[in-house]
Amino acid sequence: MSVVWLKSPWKMVKIDLSLALNIATGISSVALIIGAFIGIFAGAFFALKLIVCIYIIVAGFLLLGSIVPLKIVSSKALEYFPFLVHYRGRAFYLLLFGVLATGVGIPGIVAGVIAIITAVFAFILSFKSSTHEHHPDANATTDYHLMEENKQHQQPHY
Repeated sequence: MSVVWLKSPWKMVKIDLSLALNIATGISSVALIIGAFIGIFAGAFFALKLIVCIYIIVAGFLLLGSIVPLKIVSSKALEYFPFLVHYRGRAFYLLLFGVLATGVGIPGIVAGVIAIITAVFAFILSFKSSTHEHHPDANATTDYHLMEENKQHQQPHY
């Protein structure tokens, strides 16, 4: 597990970096959704801008669905987009849609910058983990792997 101890004058504070990344990812996905939704109605109307905004909104909901602790939502999102489980996959996903969001107006620029900062944080965190992609502690969402392991070990009930 990626944990950092911060020293303050009063006490040592333990920070779980994967939890911080999930919170930052949630903020980024909500910012992308709001920025793209406002981008649809702000400024001049172009068909390409509308398509990009709808694409960013769908991508933001997908990203939000991958980090929600509800198993039915996150398992479906991660079943079709397994790269969102890993830090690097999530980082490149956020980087792609962060850059894409900067083209839909001022709210999109703000949302894009938030997403790009979160992507850099996720990419750095991917190298911070000791075993990178092959150990569940190196994953951004370990519940997905635990659910897959439980599916394989379950016997059918007749």
